[in-house]
Amino acid sequence: MTIAATVAFSHFWLLPKISEFSRNHPGINLRILTQDNVPNIESGDIDIAIRFGSGMWADGQASVLFEDEIFPVCSPTFAQNAGSVAFPRDLLAHPLISYTADDPTWTGWSEWLAAFAVELPKGNPACGAVSIRRLSTRHSTDRA
Repeated sequence: MTIAATVAFSHFWLLPKISEFSRNHPGINLRILTQDNVPNIESGDIDIAIRFGSGMWADGQASVLFEDEIFPVCSPTFAQNAGSVAFPRDLLAHPLISYTADDPTWTGWSEWLAAFAVELPKGNPACGAVSIRRLSTRHSTDRA
């Protein structure tokens, strides 16, 4: 059985349960594909894909496994020195680390703040004071 899942899901949830699964189901050989790119289920190489997102994928039937909660975090020292952050809009007064991914399901600051009816001002010097971007790479093989 081949299972494709995101790196985080595989690491934090799936892999810790594999030993017990293998003991309970010794006749099933598992192959785990960990990648953050959306796997191609139609290739026939994957039996189950565990994805993050809305579940509106054309290549299979989706079932909700978990709900996700997204919230800002900071170090205790920063929290002590930063003062009160009572409302989401208060975050705009602080430097925000942003992470950019080539993933339409990724929730960045704009999307998170919009859920609280707060608009991230264009050119906000706080947002993106530190910016991290993950570049996806794809490898292919041509066979003659």
